[in-house]
Amino acid sequence: MKTFFVIFVLFAASLAASGAEADGQWKCEQKPAKGVTGPSIFIVFDFKTNGAKLAGKLVISGPAWNAEMAVMDGRIDGHKLTFSTVAENTHGAITTIYEGLIEGDKFSGLSRREGGKKLKPMPFLALKQPPAPPAQ
Repeated sequence: MKTFFVIFVLFAASLAASGAEADGQWKCEQKPAKGVTGPSIFIVFDFKTNGAKLAGKLVISGPAWNAEMAVMDGRIDGHKLTFSTVAENTHGAITTIYEGLIEGDKFSGLSRREGGKKLKPMPFLALKQPPAPPAQ
């Protein structure tokens, strides 16, 4: 019984540590998929974790627009993060699914759309930003 308890505590601690490394801001430049022309978009992922749950927001900017979306259905499984965002436009709701891995100060993976204009899955690589200095 003691062995089981120790293993359970270590497992729970490892989950908490994995989620904690996701907390904070991550910035990326997402270039168009191969064969697609157009400008890059810039994404700031702002994550907050609570155990295996992921919350926060994304701020996306491009040459002609800006958007802020809430992280929805966010989950953490070890170093893997999955979540979605929903944006509304004249064509209706567009859900984007993000799946990626955190390795040190890098968060990389693929985003894919559901609804709206169908696009190929887009790779992304975001870098962890240092925390802002405390206000004085």
